[in-house]
Amino acid sequence: MPQPDEAQRLIEEHITTLGEQKAQLERALGHLQGSAGAEGQGSGPRGDARSRNGRQAQKGGSGGGGSGERAPRGARRGEVIDDLKTNPGAKAGEVASRVGINPNHAQTILGNLVKQGVATKEGQAYTLVAGKS
Repeated sequence: MPQPDEAQRLIEEHITTLGEQKAQLERALGHLQGSAGAEGQGSGPRGDARSRNGRQAQKGGSGGGGSGERAPRGARRGEVIDDLKTNPGAKAGEVASRVGINPNHAQTILGNLVKQGVATKEGQAYTLVAGKS
């Protein structure tokens, strides 16, 4: 059986962990409430505007451009695949310009498509593999 000091330390650590989990759940709830159509909600249960990772959200233009809304998971991948269907042999920067994303993001998505066998890369040109997309 743990000694009283050790037991107290374990309880305090558990309380800290629970507090962190509570904060994560509050942020998730605020995000869900915001995505459910509550215009201008932008704030979690604690009343402060926070991004998904808990940092203070930036006001005004942030490097992403547009409305500040995040694309649904996998949406950019689909847009990149659609662009490659129309423009086989495209470079990452070209895809990024047409899709409207950061070139580094396009490079990451294209690299993942190559790893997954959905696309091939020759030099700097990307092409979809027939029947894989």
